[in-house]
Amino acid sequence: MNQGVQTRTFAYNSLSRLVSAQNPESGTIQYSYDANGNLTQKTDARGITTAYTYDALNRVLTRTYTGETGYTTPNVSYFYDNLPNAKGKLTKVSSAVSTTEYTAFDILGRVLGAKQTTAGGDPLGYTTGYTYNLSGALIEETYPSGRKVKNVLDNYGELSLVQSARCGVVNGVTATCSDPQGYFSYAKNFTYNAAGAVTSMQLGNGRWETTQFNSRLQPTQIGLGTVQNATDKLKLDYEYGAAGVNNGNITKQTITVPTVGANAGFTAVQNYTYDELNRLKSAVENVTPAGGTASQSWKQTYTFDRYGNRRFDEANTTMPSSFVNPAVTNPTIGASNNRLTSPGYSYDASGNTTADANGQTYVYDAENKMISASNSSGTLGEYFYDGDGKRVKKHVPATGELTIFVYDAGGKLIGEYSTEISETPKVSYTTSDHLGSPRIITDENGMIVSRRDFMPYGEEIFSAGRTTALGYTADTIRQKFTGKERDKETGLDYYFARYYVAGLGRFSAADYQEMGFTSVSPRALPFSSRLVPQSLNLFSYVLNNPLNIEDTNGHGPKRIRIPNERQYTCRADINNPNDSPNIHIFDKRGNEVARVAIKPGKDGPFYDWQEYRAVPRHLKDNVELLAQRKGWTPRLPLSVTRTNAPEIGVDPVEETPNTVRPSYRGVGRGRGNFNNAFAGLLILDAILNAIALVRDSDRLGYYSYAGVITITDVNKAAKNLPGGPFNIYEYEGRQYWILKGKFVDRSNDNCFLEQGANGSIKPVCIAGLPLFLRQPDFFISTPRGILTSI
Repeated sequence: MNQGVQTRTFAYNSLSRLVSAQNPESGTIQYSYDANGNLTQKTDARGITTAYTYDALNRVLTRTYTGETGYTTPNVSYFYDNLPNAKGKLTKVSSAVSTTEYTAFDILGRVLGAKQTTAGGDPLGYTTGYTYNLSGALIEETYPSGRKVKNVLDNYGELSLVQSARCGVVNGVTATCSDPQGYFSYAKNFTYNAAGAVTSMQLGNGRWETTQFNSRLQPTQIGLGTVQNATDKLKLDYEYGAAGVNNGNITKQTITVPTVGANAGFTAVQNYTYDELNRLKSAVENVTPAGGTASQSWKQTYTFDRYGNRRFDEANTTMPSSFVNPAVTNPTIGASNNRLTSPGYSYDASGNTTADANGQTYVYDAENKMISASNSSGTLGEYFYDGDGKRVKKHVPATGELTIFVYDAGGKLIGEYSTEISETPKVSYTTSDHLGSPRIITDENGMIVSRRDFMPYGEEIFSAGRTTALGYTADTIRQKFTGKERDKETGLDYYFARYYVAGLGRFSAADYQEMGFTSVSPRALPFSSRLVPQSLNLFSYVLNNPLNIEDTNGHGPKRIRIPNERQYTCRADINNPNDSPNIHIFDKRGNEVARVAIKPGKDGPFYDWQEYRAVPRHLKDNVELLAQRKGWTPRLPLSVTRTNAPEIGVDPVEETPNTVRPSYRGVGRGRGNFNNAFAGLLILDAILNAIALVRDSDRLGYYSYAGVITITDVNKAAKNLPGGPFNIYEYEGRQYWILKGKFVDRSNDNCFLEQGANGSIKPVCIAGLPLFLRQPDFFISTPRGILTSI
């Protein structure tokens, strides 16, 4: 693959397995496999080799490292099956740094308890517990402190209340009750719009968060007030362009800060422009003090090379206020490998920054994780990661602080334990913007602790009337831009996979594919797409559109999720291979909102989209894209041209054009009729993919899919068994139900039925977390996190 002076080269073996990948940013990575297709070795450009071993079921048992200099990455071991109800399940991930154990499972294979034991932390470990309702929703989580936090759902399955344990003493701390039933409420009185998005909720400190949306479910106002719908504490207004030209990009943000006593408030208006590729071209802020006149407070203008590298247009930029040392604020970038080339910068062979113009140096482990940062005065910070790559410990030598980061069974950060002098336990509430950046923090009494504003790429703003008297002051909340933790000692933002440099608007290390405990095959472009050339730059941040696209884990851009958007579920029906299948799409109340009917045709299947109720546009867009990639043709040619706006269709980095062509008849054409069972199975596979795509387009985490599909081939039939909340199927003596768009073994949800290339059906098992806990969205799905610490 050639792009200007940059060349990306990928080699495969006779079985189409990737054996080497060469990228300008990260050098060459080589891969080896065993006879079963499992990855056995990976050697990166630094010469570090990662080796994997597997059990008889092709599950990873160990991960070891050789070839490192100056540091030895701890080996990792994986354990399975050794608990009741845990057959086929991962039960422990262990390394010298930290061990995660899944200590109990229920009869459905759901995790009931977990324990994290990290060196340097509590030797007894940090335990968590989980309780589910009859429909499988997680309704209670027990924290390591012993505190229980409960989600109360209404009759529609929507969140109505978040509360903690009963009044009394819990681990030596007296809980205060805020309602007659003996619970402390963290959030209650939720209201939803017709699309299922939260429009208001009352926090436990009495303050009200509100969000207004336009017809496309884009937030137009986020507020915090003393009463419902009030914005006397915080008011953020968003505009998306004039009618007819709203392609999803925010063009204006207005920040209204009220007067506090004798300290005059202000209104800050930020205007944004974009280029033809939806990259942010300029941002300018004008501030009007209460009773005063407007004046420009700062301006940033950006330029881009053909590879998507961002730099400041210094002549049209006022902040940073000085480019005396451009190596720090506006470094040059090499065209051959997208690395910074100004004096002071250096990289290792894998594309990790080892030194910068600020005089800081960095060291990385075999998994490209930063393990230490230093300057001329000594070590700034030391960082430690568990076997799954999560940062579980940080040590700051200058202060002696040791922080342990604790995660729940789903990998979500739930606690930070520090050796610094502890404060009185308290609850803090964060009201965040559409990106998840905390903009105002209030205490348990509803008093303002601090305010925050950010520039487009994440630099915090303290100028233009943002005084301590108005709340722009330091606080103890570590989460900053997009809700990621900003390390005070280095100034870097921890994005899980990598660290982000807000001042430069790019990552400090090249993107890479993490090989976890599932035996997945390496991909040539794991988080990029040749159809979106900007995504090929392994250092760039969210396609240079930081106001409208987010990066959740350091591995590339994602469409900003509409908060708590209506959960849509699907049911596909094929009663026998001769039938024409349909995809039924339902909202949470069970109303059928749309249907996709697939019909046989002379040149392959075609489909009809039938819409019964208003649905978000991206659902239809994604189904259309899926159908056309499968070779299905719409009954009427499509004439709608999609844009590459992030809120429309699939993620910008998916291998899908942003312009929908009228037909894909020549690509992936399906069978012309369904008189063959194998042909029916091919359509079945496409249906399941469509179900998965609708799920992914909503990005809501946990789903259960019920269906009436019968699996059939020439000699075998899957028998439909009635009963239960799901439709149950029997195949070769084992029972299956439909979860996550697959026929999953009822007794082991890591095993499912898969169709081979020759049309045969076989069970396949992939080790990993239970499907029920892949994405447990336990706390409130709103654009703003409500609970920071308890």
